[in-house]
Amino acid sequence: MSSIQNTMPESNAPPRGPVIPSWYRASYPTATTATPTASYHHAAQRDETADLTADSTVADATGGPVATGGSNGARRPYKVTVVVPTRNEAANLLPVLIAARPYADELLVVDGHSTDGTREVAIACGARVLLDDGKGKGAAIRKGLHAAQGDVLVFIDADGSHDPADIPALLQPIFAGDADHVSGSRMLGGSDELHATIQQFVRLFGSQVITLLINYTLNVRLTDCQNGYRAIRKDVAQKLGLTEDIITIEQEMIVKTLRRGYRMAEVATHEYVRANGESNFRVRDVWLRFGGSLLYYLFIWQPTAAR
Repeated sequence: MSSIQNTMPESNAPPRGPVIPSWYRASYPTATTATPTASYHHAAQRDETADLTADSTVADATGGPVATGGSNGARRPYKVTVVVPTRNEAANLLPVLIAARPYADELLVVDGHSTDGTREVAIACGARVLLDDGKGKGAAIRKGLHAAQGDVLVFIDADGSHDPADIPALLQPIFAGDADHVSGSRMLGGSDELHATIQQFVRLFGSQVITLLINYTLNVRLTDCQNGYRAIRKDVAQKLGLTEDIITIEQEMIVKTLRRGYRMAEVATHEYVRANGESNFRVRDVWLRFGGSLLYYLFIWQPTAAR
């Protein structure tokens, strides 16, 4: 999908800069809506291996400190790592990291060898940055879940389509001891990317077919098995035996969570249009892998006896 276009007459339009996500403007009304690249100039002075602890505070790009131990400095029952897979998302990443930071003890960016300054943006925000092996989002997620220092992991996309303000809702069932894995549902929270074009309709239709097959095969009632926004206990994630290299890892995580007997939950989260740039996801490129991997994990793959 193309990025939001400037509708002002060309003669009166200001210089074009990255679009700031609508959820970010609502959460940070005093933040500048100009290009955020001015905030990146400190990146070269930051330590790439620096991470965040429950007691630390870091400077917000808008000027103030952000406590990473929870609202008002309160400690969370578990240490939380927010994992952000990236590839050429410099124009989108800064608001995501700023808004996610109050909920995280560690920000971990797993980068797919970006060439646009994505890693510098992450370092400027105090994130720990790793390079993936270039195989895809699934491989980046697998690398992130093994490298993360937190007890609970939150996976969020770097393109501004997920609002980090939903992180507490994803974490709450895990903190309460009611779930091991919590997925954000666009069917419950709504989506700006599933209804406007033929491509989006095909995505929605395919997603619902997959969800129905999982529901009736495993006797559950989920609403969305393809969203990349989720929280999961690290020990559970490491025991799933994940193998997918691309975005099919989303359905793999859900099927293996259920088939291994772990507790799965959903919460409503909204999906926004990506703030800048175009997604390289095309259904025609991956539909065979989606179908084949789903059938394999539902009917052929067998969980090991030891969890």
